[in-house]
Amino acid sequence: MNELHRQAYLDAMGVDVYFPRILLPGAPESRLCEIPRLPDVSEPKAFSSDNSQTESVGSSTIGSQGRAATMQALLAEGFEGTLRSVRDSRQATTSKVELQRQPAAPRFILSVTRVGDIVIIDDASEEGSVEFQRLQQNFLSAMGLVTDRVVSNFKWPIVENGHLDQSQSAAKQTLRLFVHNQLETTPPVALLLMGETACSYLLDNKPIMGEWLAESFANAQVLCAPSLTAALGSGQSKQLIWQAIRPLRKKLVP
Repeated sequence: MNELHRQAYLDAMGVDVYFPRILLPGAPESRLCEIPRLPDVSEPKAFSSDNSQTESVGSSTIGSQGRAATMQALLAEGFEGTLRSVRDSRQATTSKVELQRQPAAPRFILSVTRVGDIVIIDDASEEGSVEFQRLQQNFLSAMGLVTDRVVSNFKWPIVENGHLDQSQSAAKQTLRLFVHNQLETTPPVALLLMGETACSYLLDNKPIMGEWLAESFANAQVLCAPSLTAALGSGQSKQLIWQAIRPLRKKLVP
């Protein structure tokens, strides 16, 4: 940066340029800055006038305008580059702040099990959990559902990619489409939703556990109950689950 650039930047920031005549106490020693040679700018002649004072003032004004135009031409490129850098930096900072403000993507795994005419969607603690599968098998046997079962998992986010929409609303839309496709092939008699995640992501309103919902889902009656994962280490949770599925057990009795 030369002296002209320095003065122009300070002037643009509204800082008065000050040149001390003597070295101030405690101040570092001043150093001379390189001043580039300004090209000669032809100054147009002032209009002739009988008043020499008016001609002198006019020539001085035109000369000042010429020097200002020359300095502006010299500094234009440097200013544009600086402003561009500042603008890019602000945009990058704004994008980073907006990214930090976005809520974290939800993460969950749901187990989708079809047994005969019943479809059960339950919160899964982890994908492929042997303990959960054993508990689910005992649960189905206790309900009298001993036919072959078809099990699939729904994991969110499906793909770990920050450029994709992985928000809660996207998770709801994707899960509902997935379940609709599962139910359209062979419409079930009842849909049992177990756990907070399954109920909140598939239903618009908070349900009452153990009661058939007034609105169906894909033409199937919906019943909500606590998740089997809560019963892994709690006998009381097993009792609550058994009470909540009583309407479904009555429906299964011939």
